[in-house]
Amino acid sequence: DYNVCFEKGLRLKVAETVPFRMTPAMVSALGPWGVDGPFTSACVAVLRVLRSAREPILALLEAFVYEPLAEWGADRLLHEQRREAEVSVSLTLAASRVDELVAPLAHWRAELS
Repeated sequence: DYNVCFEKGLRLKVAETVPFRMTPAMVSALGPWGVDGPFTSACVAVLRVLRSAREPILALLEAFVYEPLAEWGADRLLHEQRREAEVSVSLTLAASRVDELVAPLAHWRAELS
């Protein structure tokens, strides 16, 4: 589902905040145990480590939030530029499709008249 890839899911009417969907194809890729095998064990182990080291992890991440050199506004500008480029491409494609349909429509109109 390419509407969710490359952060497009965050721009949906109902934002898709999960980076992947646990579809049957994903479950089968996890092997014969599915989600009840090594995948679950790994998730539990990671969460256990994250919970036990909560304070140091938050201290490290806090530096990113309050980093004065980080250009968070640049991300917003880049997002707007991408959006404008997508709109421009969409309009160009729509215009070319209209141009392709003009001749057949004129021909059909002449046949009906």
